[in-house]
Amino acid sequence: MKTSLGAVRGNREATIINAEELFGNFSHLSEPQDMKDRSETYWEWPEDIGNGFISTIIPRPGIIIEIGNFQLRENIAISFSRTNPSVFLGFNISGTMKRLFDSNAGPTKHLSYTRGQSVLGYLPKNQHSFIKPSAKTRTCYIHIDMESSFLKSLFREQNDQMPSGLRNIIEDTEEQLFHQISTTPTAVNMAIQQIINCPYRSSLKRLFLEGKALELISYSLAQPVQSEDTFLRDNELRLDDIERVMEARDILLQNLEVPPSLFDLARQVGTNKTTLNKGFRQTFGTSVFDYLKICRLERARELLDSKKVNVCEAAFHVGYTHQSSFTRAFKNHFGTIPKDHLH
Repeated sequence: MKTSLGAVRGNREATIINAEELFGNFSHLSEPQDMKDRSETYWEWPEDIGNGFISTIIPRPGIIIEIGNFQLRENIAISFSRTNPSVFLGFNISGTMKRLFDSNAGPTKHLSYTRGQSVLGYLPKNQHSFIKPSAKTRTCYIHIDMESSFLKSLFREQNDQMPSGLRNIIEDTEEQLFHQISTTPTAVNMAIQQIINCPYRSSLKRLFLEGKALELISYSLAQPVQSEDTFLRDNELRLDDIERVMEARDILLQNLEVPPSLFDLARQVGTNKTTLNKGFRQTFGTSVFDYLKICRLERARELLDSKKVNVCEAAFHVGYTHQSSFTRAFKNHFGTIPKDHLH
């Protein structure tokens, strides 16, 4: 079925796929699941649409972990409908992920996060949403979805340790969409890689992934919240502002080795550097400069993992003139040194 997602994507269309067709019905994660048939799923994209997989696992009632690693040939949006309110975490390893939310009160609301970024959010009861991965580029991510009652049980009445915006929601004093985007820290990157490369199977796998999921939840809740960026407001960014941000992002990705200055980049997309930086912070959770740095390091890691370049060549390909500076930045971001990816 084709449908228009014009509120975010202009006049282009996307194929809508119902999440239940991929993963089954996980609307009530607190209900006991058939651990043999329902605790873990593995789904591969048809060759005419893309390649790669999406897998899900329920390590315990109330929480689901989703791992995706694929490349799509066309624009796809996965439709989700959850009966119960839920808290979600997203960690992007490569590609860009857009999340769109239907709103009865006005235009469709959205958030977008890219590689090297993570998102913490809340979906109210009966909220319908879409997840739209980037097309024609490799997408790799981890999503953790949990019922708000499960998160509340973890804190045992010590909700003051949650971010204030989320705490008000969990305590039932507010009921609205919430999100915060942050740069993924080194410790989180290490936990993400351990989830992707989990060495266990069956019950040990569920136990291992549950522990790592709780670790990611802890890191995400510890991130500081900037109140002006946490709630999805209709007037955060106009559609033309979003298009300029996306155009600027594409220019940066195409010129990682020799990127334009902030002034020149803003001029190329028809805005000023203050507005562009603000747009990047609202859309990607970071400044233009930090976004460029993340993209350079992520691209360098892809090159190293391909085993086709050495450390010096990878650094040069993404614009680093000194290998020592590259190695230091790489270790600060990923927690590993570049040469570790050559083995």
